[in-house]
Amino acid sequence: MAVLCLERHRRVDLALALVERKLRTTPAHVLTGLPEAELRRLYRQIHGRSPTSGSIPSTGHLLTSRRRQAKISVYVAVYLGLAGEEGSRHVDARMLIQSHDLFKELIGVRQAEEIDLTAAWSVLREFQSGISRRPCCRECGAWYIISETADVPLSCPFCALRRRS
Repeated sequence: MAVLCLERHRRVDLALALVERKLRTTPAHVLTGLPEAELRRLYRQIHGRSPTSGSIPSTGHLLTSRRRQAKISVYVAVYLGLAGEEGSRHVDARMLIQSHDLFKELIGVRQAEEIDLTAAWSVLREFQSGISRRPCCRECGAWYIISETADVPLSCPFCALRRRS
């Protein structure tokens, strides 16, 4: 009984950390196993409003510009750097939090705003399932995220941005 209580406490503690960072309830449910109704109540208690509803954005919908593609690629690199080999197989909630916090610290909170924790989770999930890919650029050697459903070309965003400047 004590083990079950301790496990529930760990899941609620993790949910608090995720909800404080405004992760939507569906990914929070996937990561913690807590009921979505409980997560919605928790979100309202913390933020004083209901969580955002609607579908979770796909990588294809998130890759709207070369700059955003570069930011998402940097985020994935940070996550994989912290999570190691396991990071390419499943999304670890603690690593999701840690990597997103580090990402915001590296590029600045204002620059990181468009890649919120829900977007980060969605990108990682699709990368790990093979919906999006992470090739290495033959020109500059950078790893970058691509998706067949995105509006941006399937080439390196870093090289494209460098050519523009």
